[in-house]
Amino acid sequence: MILPLEKTGLTVSPKLTILFNDSYCNRNSSFLSIAAHTRAIEVCTKQWEVSHAGFIEPGTSHCRFIYKSGFYMKAALCALFLCCQTISIFSQHGVWRSLGAVNNAVFDFASDDNGVVYAACRRGVAKISGDNLQMLTDDRLSETANIEVHRGTGNIIVTTMFGLYVSKDGGNTWLLPDQRLKFGPFPLAQFSDGTLLVGAGKGVFTSGNGGILWDSISPRLLGSASAGLLITRSEKIFAGVSSGIIASTDKGKNWVEVPGIGWYTSSIEENKQTGAIFVGVTSALATSTTAKIFRSSNSGATWEVVNPQKGRGIDAIFADEEGTLYAGLSEVYRSLDNGTTWEQFGENTPQGPQMEAFCRVGNTLYAGDRARGIFALELPTTSTEKNPVHKNQFELLQNYPNPFNPATTISYSLQQQAEVNLAIYNVSGEKVAQLVVGVMAAGEHTVEWNAGNLPSGLYFCRMLSNGFSDTKKLILLK
Repeated sequence: MILPLEKTGLTVSPKLTILFNDSYCNRNSSFLSIAAHTRAIEVCTKQWEVSHAGFIEPGTSHCRFIYKSGFYMKAALCALFLCCQTISIFSQHGVWRSLGAVNNAVFDFASDDNGVVYAACRRGVAKISGDNLQMLTDDRLSETANIEVHRGTGNIIVTTMFGLYVSKDGGNTWLLPDQRLKFGPFPLAQFSDGTLLVGAGKGVFTSGNGGILWDSISPRLLGSASAGLLITRSEKIFAGVSSGIIASTDKGKNWVEVPGIGWYTSSIEENKQTGAIFVGVTSALATSTTAKIFRSSNSGATWEVVNPQKGRGIDAIFADEEGTLYAGLSEVYRSLDNGTTWEQFGENTPQGPQMEAFCRVGNTLYAGDRARGIFALELPTTSTEKNPVHKNQFELLQNYPNPFNPATTISYSLQQQAEVNLAIYNVSGEKVAQLVVGVMAAGEHTVEWNAGNLPSGLYFCRMLSNGFSDTKKLILLK
């Protein structure tokens, strides 16, 4: 029989249905599993035996309950409620889904103006439109490490083990535009005006016409294709080399060593909202046991360590346009406060050898793994409307209005009387305002923050209470 979840008195998102089917009954096993485009979850109580956890076919939206005769419905619904609470927590992050390219390493992403995503893979280039993935195979695309879509022409530029190649027809055909750019792969990046920059085996080259004609501008040898190459908003260039990173302020003609990082780099990224630079490194022997993320808030003058997890290899750091950071380990981690704190992100997390690359198009976040292929996750849609406070739980709501000038209202709720610490921090991690500190009663609370004495920019509101913690991004625009 089918029992709608509403009949149980439980309210859960996403909407689920319980399916009881006598044909599944047997004397030796009984389990409860839930599928809502998430990993199956099992709950074991005194009445239930442990059974094997696994995955349920994507696309199902029901709960299957296999039971023994004589068990009470009340116990089953209690177990279901616990499972649904777990699903509700993860659904705030979203659910990863596989798009394909399994058993194919993914090293880099790029996207065009139409939202088509291209992935640089060990065995070619993957072209992704929505959930449709097409592999563009060509012998010359072996070990494709870096990829860019030219902002002016739409040309696709890749660096592979055979050199730098350009496609002018969406990946159908490829050409080697310059014999000096053979035998790669090389690090590749693009300025805001569309000028391309590559660190080849004969030095640094640039192209102003979509990768067809190239000019040699420096004999300086940059690091490997996996060492990282970043062009910041201010057009300062950071490049990874075997001894750390080097930088250029004249579009790649002259380079200087950046002090403070004497490690082998694996990725370099800029948080465009804060201007902070992040460098993922491993040891000189490229061992993951001593991996670190370095952060600089002053364009590389000084650095501090901010790690998602100690002793884990970090091959990808990505910052989206909203300033949210993602780090690739064997799982995906996210930071909402400019790298100060990190949390594992997404349900059905693609756990592979190493997450190598990220890309965001609209509300879709893409991740590429060293062995398990390409994954996608739909990010929750943000709203500028004032959010209602949910009663009877610990919760920090998004401030309203946001952006604001100079005052905004912050709302939070407490499940019970508890000690509350609510403070505001700037992008350097310095506390700029203490809004609440002390014991507060259970229920809903609001506090106004006036930032009239502070400059425009991104700020973070952090709440700590009874083991609960949350951080919201606040934008002050004067």
